Amino acid sequence: MRALAVVALVAAAPSLARAEPVTLRMASVAPDGTAWARELKVFGREVAATTHDAVQMKWYFGGIAGDELQSDERVHRDQLDGLISGGMLCQRLSPSMRAAGMAAEFRDRDEANYVIGRLVPTMQAELAKAGYVAVGTAGIGFSVFFSRAPIRSMADLKRMRPWLWNLDDVLKTQLAAMGIHVVPLPVEAAARAFDDGIVDGFVGLPSAALAFQWSTQARYVMDLRVGYLTGCMLMSRRAWDTIGHEEQQAIESAAAKLQVRIKEATKQMDDSLLSGLFARQGLQVLPVPPSLQADFTAAAFEARKAAEKVAPPATVEHITEWLLEYRREHK
Repeated sequence: MRALAVVALVAAAPSLARAEPVTLRMASVAPDGTAWARELKVFGREVAATTHDAVQMKWYFGGIAGDELQSDERVHRDQLDGLISGGMLCQRLSPSMRAAGMAAEFRDRDEANYVIGRLVPTMQAELAKAGYVAVGTAGIGFSVFFSRAPIRSMADLKRMRPWLWNLDDVLKTQLAAMGIHVVPLPVEAAARAFDDGIVDGFVGLPSAALAFQWSTQARYVMDLRVGYLTGCMLMSRRAWDTIGHEEQQAIESAAAKLQVRIKEATKQMDDSLLSGLFARQGLQVLPVPPSLQADFTAAAFEARKAAEKVAPPATVEHITEWLLEYRREHK
């Protein structure tokens, strides 16, 4: 009996041994040193601590792994294990997310977060079909207009040539249908395009304008809310399945905390920038004339049919119903 016990113990030894640590290679276009990068590093440290170093994160910031589509290709070539998407790859892979990225769709962050919460299960299913586990999603904020010249009317907007992230198919389609001549270019080309006179403004988050230094180039900013950006953390199913169940739970728990921090940090940053920090940098914050807000909203509504060429009309209808429901309950 003792001999059998020894044999059984020896046979079980490999399964009792601690598994080799897993290092997840993650990419982000966020520049290192920004608030976003700091939060991602905190997330990585929390994962390492709660898994007792069984899972660690290796970050590639500043787009050194390419833009989001190139990073996606690297994931499929097993050169990366996942990425933090600023929304564009998530929209490419999840049609439902495109429907939540249209111009003048939400009045404030609470409305947007309510709708995004309703869409999460559908988004997760769509991203799973693309080979990803959606570890988390977070509403980042509203893009606004930065410009070389002041904006006072819809006519001024139509005279502009603002830069737009070239991966944003929804806003690219809708704004063009509204008569706004956006110039779609990669993120890394935006600043140079402004200096060279190719564009005379930017459509972007206030926090993004700070991170990429567009706020030092533009002279004016107007809090005319364009589209709402929703980011997501994606990990390949291949990499996810190499991690034990307890470690997966630890990552999901840390990601849930990260979502809250990203939402709050970006909101506070955007509010602070628009309420005084930009002005101290020499950027003039323009008020939104009520007539411009009304004209922009009406034009965005008229251009929805164009946007529905890239966003599912059924999901757009659902979002409209959810917004009516939310607004009735929050008069």
